[in-house]
Amino acid sequence: MNSLKCLARISRVRTQPSLLYPAMSSAMSTKILRESIKLKPGRFSTFSSMARTCLADIPHPSTYAVKPQEEPKVFSMPSRPRAVYERPKLKTRDLPSPPVRWPLYLGLGVVGVSLWAGFILYTTNQERLSSSVVRQFISKIKRSDDPQVLAVLGENIELEPTWFMGGKPWINGQVSMMKGNVDVSARIRGSKGAGTAYFTSIRREKGVPFIILRFKIICDDGTVISLADRA
Repeated sequence: MNSLKCLARISRVRTQPSLLYPAMSSAMSTKILRESIKLKPGRFSTFSSMARTCLADIPHPSTYAVKPQEEPKVFSMPSRPRAVYERPKLKTRDLPSPPVRWPLYLGLGVVGVSLWAGFILYTTNQERLSSSVVRQFISKIKRSDDPQVLAVLGENIELEPTWFMGGKPWINGQVSMMKGNVDVSARIRGSKGAGTAYFTSIRREKGVPFIILRFKIICDDGTVISLADRA
């Protein structure tokens, strides 16, 4: 019975080595137990003798050297100041001046705005030129058999081309069929002379025909030819 209690105690010590010496850490107790218990076959005859031998072989913790703790160092004076060194001087040079690019940006802006304005003018002129009202009043002038028109302008009357429209005629004014307002003018030329044709027509309300207010040609020599009565 005593042998069984001894073996039970040894098993508890093996599983929890800190039971032997509570003041010691678990790792140190495990190390002491592993070094002390070295069983050899045929050495013990009974369980009680094996237990007594095992417990007797365990050394006392006082036999192990414990490293003493070092006391903190206390300084009575501040540390010696370090030698002062001058900061090395770097080689300095003037920064390069940035390139002046605002004239380039200004030129590009002017070119862009000019191209956009030219595109708007070209498209609006083509819209007026292709409108049915402008084509009708130009056709009436071309087919006119008025002796005064033939005497001043001559034959082969056509719209005068312009260089800024790429050889196409320029129609000045506005054509607004939805609002009932048409007011345009265009340069024309013939075999004898040239002039400017004016055409103005309005519609007072929806559902009623347009009323021609002005349809005339002012020639370059100052002659005014009215075509409103013959339109």
